Amino acid sequence: MSSSAEPRSHYRWSPGLFIAAGLLMLVQVVLIGLRTYGVGSFPEAWIAPFAICAVVAALAALTGLSPGLSHAAPRLAKAGAAVALFAIVLLCTAAAWLVVGAHLGGHAGPVPAWFPGFAAIFMFAFVLAFLLAAAASLKAGSRAMGCLLLVPAVAWSVIVLAGAVMGIGSALRLDLYTNGAIACALLALGHVAGNRSGRTHGVYDSGRGGGAG
Repeated sequence: MSSSAEPRSHYRWSPGLFIAAGLLMLVQVVLIGLRTYGVGSFPEAWIAPFAICAVVAALAALTGLSPGLSHAAPRLAKAGAAVALFAIVLLCTAAAWLVVGAHLGGHAGPVPAWFPGFAAIFMFAFVLAFLLAAAASLKAGSRAMGCLLLVPAVAWSVIVLAGAVMGIGSALRLDLYTNGAIACALLALGHVAGNRSGRTHGVYDSGRGGGAG
């Protein structure tokens, strides 16, 4: 019995990542809000790192949920973790290219032809990773976690649809609201996953202690 409960104790490091991601995203939202309403003038180079780190932390937290969800939805959980890792690699690659290009060229320079497609694949992977994790959570019986995991996927889907209809420039103006919703959802996920981790870890410990009998 202890083998089925043991993986769920791995939730223990995902809550901290979700909270860190939520706080980083919240800082980005505040900076965007201040810039939008003319309170301060913050260049994108100041704002983007918070968003990038928040997204990486959130995706890494998804991979930490996988062991705890694999008992109820192994395929969904593993697929969600794999897609999340793929999205992390894509984002880090794009960020590294931007940083190296800025340092070598002295400025960001023109966006290469492949970059929009690269960004589109990343956004699709991000949305898919959260959808798969949400489906796995709902199948595992965690309705609160499943619904919260849907928030980032829905928010970024809104950005994609708005970009297709109004253009990417207009769609990115929604960042203040969509990322605000994502920040709240990530903070709530840290709380929900932390509570679930404590309960399942207690089950594992009690099962391990009583397994010999």
